[in-house]
Amino acid sequence: MAEAEIKGMDAQLLQTGIADAREELFKLRFQLRFGQLTDVSRFRKTRRKVARMLTELRDQQLKSGGGTD
Repeated sequence: MAEAEIKGMDAQLLQTGIADAREELFKLRFQLRFGQLTDVSRFRKTRRKVARMLTELRDQQLKSGGGTD
């Protein structure tokens, strides 16, 4: 998911995307433990995707005045 796509999402889509990515991380952890994960970089990419979405969500909250400093 490109950074421009993430910036264009609204809060509801971001929360859904974060939940989906966290579920994917959960599955990747199991695959890693059982030796089924062939592309270990997916784990790192998914973690970064979650971080980007959380950052954008927080940025939107601060811009709307809903967050605390």
